[in-house]
Amino acid sequence: MFEARLEKAIVFKKIIAAIKLLITDISFDITHDGISVQQMDSAHVALVEFVLHTDAFTDYRVDTNIVIAVSTIALDKALKMVPDNSYLHMSHKPGSKDELVLDFYCGYEARVKITMIDLEFERLGIPDTKYHLQVNGEKIAFHTLFANLNQSGDNAIFSIVDGSLIISAIGDGGEFTAKFRTDDEDDTFQITLHKPSPPLGFSLRYLNMMTNTYLSRRAVFDIAENAPARITYDITSPHYEEEVIGKVRFYLAPRIENE
Repeated sequence: MFEARLEKAIVFKKIIAAIKLLITDISFDITHDGISVQQMDSAHVALVEFVLHTDAFTDYRVDTNIVIAVSTIALDKALKMVPDNSYLHMSHKPGSKDELVLDFYCGYEARVKITMIDLEFERLGIPDTKYHLQVNGEKIAFHTLFANLNQSGDNAIFSIVDGSLIISAIGDGGEFTAKFRTDDEDDTFQITLHKPSPPLGFSLRYLNMMTNTYLSRRAVFDIAENAPARITYDITSPHYEEEVIGKVRFYLAPRIENE
């Protein structure tokens, strides 16, 4: 038996809304520690990873570890019926129909059943990475920056020049360049350079999808040579913003020079 109850459905809704652009089907790894997902996109360019700890839920029960796979599209459609401030009760009974059951309140007690699918599940080993560069800033500032860059090119190039972070995009329509000093204490971006690295490029199409979210107000962007970039969002309690109840991470492979 699995069942979990969130007092505010918005916590789960905004996670699914953020990842639906990258993965069409989703496998929930449900254990005594909480609910987690780790899944590649169909092009194997990006990896989505998230976890909701048990303290995110007012009620949480799992008799034995289980993997529940559903269509992300079907789940997103179901969640659009759920008011943000409604409770959300999720459950699955082994031996019953292969379905994930959602109960909520939308002026009346409502229930949606989502048919489970067969989806191969394999937890990937993500190696520990010592990132060379970290950019901590407001999510909306990241999204605006990447949208501006996308007007000039398809890839964002990150370079360190004379103590400044240069992010640029070059295309047929011209070139866009943004410059940030690593010693600037501006509230929008805090930049930490741990180690110099060569210029690295990343797809702006993916960067825009990964920052077009409502997961949290701030995001942390980490970059290292010969490793995927990582964007991290803290999921906080709807009641206490200081209480972190989970995380969402996006990993994006760098573009190689001839791409």
